Amino acid sequence: IGVDISFGMIGRAVARGYDELVQASLHAIPIDTAGVDAIVSAGVFTHGHVGHEAFPELIRVTAPGGAIVITSREEVWEAMSPHAAALEAAGAWSLVARTEPRSFHPQRAADGRPQSIIVWQVH
Repeated sequence: IGVDISFGMIGRAVARGYDELVQASLHAIPIDTAGVDAIVSAGVFTHGHVGHEAFPELIRVTAPGGAIVITSREEVWEAMSPHAAALEAAGAWSLVARTEPRSFHPQRAADGRPQSIIVWQVH
């Protein structure tokens, strides 16, 4: 299931062959509670896009035992990490892994904007 707030991005996903797409905000995902086993979000948790406010909704739609995987730039992660830790302290999820920051875009390796991959398991 692909979810994007942008109608234009939904159109691009259709052109690439995705068949189940939803135009929606990650703050109000029209998917049943515990309706997916995993979420993968790359390039979304960054400046001017989506912040920590979407974490509870991602947790809501992910089944217990499921995984949430995001990428985040280092400076954005610094702002989001206290909110992620609060959700962990509340028992909503557990941090499984966070990679060392690095560039995942070879053509942009010198842009000085390394990212980490962050993985949680939902409770």
